[in-house]
Amino acid sequence: METALELPTESSRTHLNEIITSILDTNDFNLNISMGSSVGDNYIGVVYRVKATKNDRNDSKDGKSGNLSVIVKLPPQNAARREQFFVGPCFVREIWIYDELLPLFQQFQKGKGIDTTVDGFFEFAKCYRTVGTEMDEALFFEDLKTSGFEMHNRLEDISIEHVQLVMQGLGKFHALSFALRDQQPEKFDSFKSLTEIFMNRQDDQNFTTYMKTLTERARATLSPDTHAGLIEKFTSLFEGKELSVMLDLLNGSLSEPYAVVCHGDCWNNNLLFKYDSNGKPNGIRFLDWQIARYASPACDISHYLFCCTTKKLRDQHYESLLKIYYKSFSDLLNRLGSDAEKLFSFEALLNEMKKNGRYGILIAMVLLPLITSVADDIPDLDEVSEKIRRGDKLDAKLFIFEKTEDVYNTKMRDIILDMDRLGYI
Repeated sequence: METALELPTESSRTHLNEIITSILDTNDFNLNISMGSSVGDNYIGVVYRVKATKNDRNDSKDGKSGNLSVIVKLPPQNAARREQFFVGPCFVREIWIYDELLPLFQQFQKGKGIDTTVDGFFEFAKCYRTVGTEMDEALFFEDLKTSGFEMHNRLEDISIEHVQLVMQGLGKFHALSFALRDQQPEKFDSFKSLTEIFMNRQDDQNFTTYMKTLTERARATLSPDTHAGLIEKFTSLFEGKELSVMLDLLNGSLSEPYAVVCHGDCWNNNLLFKYDSNGKPNGIRFLDWQIARYASPACDISHYLFCCTTKKLRDQHYESLLKIYYKSFSDLLNRLGSDAEKLFSFEALLNEMKKNGRYGILIAMVLLPLITSVADDIPDLDEVSEKIRRGDKLDAKLFIFEKTEDVYNTKMRDIILDMDRLGYI
């Protein structure tokens, strides 16, 4: 018997039952379905947590457990929201990641003698099944919560130990692109054809206008009395062409020979951490690969370090975090049989950050209003999408809330100051 909450489509219910029946080796089970994430945690997908329990727990064959928890990720059912958030292409991208890219990466590592259950790059959730049928897209995952993983509260400052794990994970993930380019270029070349998701916004005048208003809001965090020179520099940074600048920074062909498959949406809500008995993070998993792209590794690094850390942490640890990233990257790349120093030296990394690091400002202008908003304030995205579909303008004040505006202002100002200090703008 199922609880009152059900998955919204017949297709998803059918696939779920097939998965549970196969794993539990029975079709006699109860389901308890709840929402798998909170308001503000997801924007493209809707996540459910499904707990299945065998009715006869003594009838467990081959030592299989009588319990199973599955995470189900589905597209929003609202047609306007599907359209405005490019849900279809995003689900297709994530399905490609789980069906093709990650299996290829795992196979390549195993071929080099790396045990990918505990070594190399393995920091992602097990995917039981993907469904790519338009309107019925779905992904079914292991529930990492049952293994002790949890999401860091996006409203709380994150510790250096967390950030070190993120940098180590990104380093290993990026190393696999370099290894394949070096050793199996015929397989790597297919990555270059990945279409940038933001390209869908190229002719969207509403979004272009919205980006300009986000720039104005970011510039307003600077004080004319103390930041006059920086205001002038920031004003000339985009010259009203924010989206065009963003697309250039995300264009992998302009970052050759260093472009890789990037996670694309690396912020705290797309990460889960595991902790030891002392509360120190000792494990990480990367989630939500829907905006994975072919771009400079600097885009992933700047996305995370500027959107998700504080100025205090960056002031103390920024350079060392780049070294941690590079050590993780080079250690794995060398073990995979390529020469890290030859393919992508630490100096080359620093140059990529100089060249593409300002992507961190652009994505922060988009994300910080969301990151700093409390759940109760976040508007209904279905309603927002319906308004845009009717021709209403996308209001930059959509995510301006009195209770968190000071937090946004401080974080945005700090990012601009750090970008200037580091020579990225």
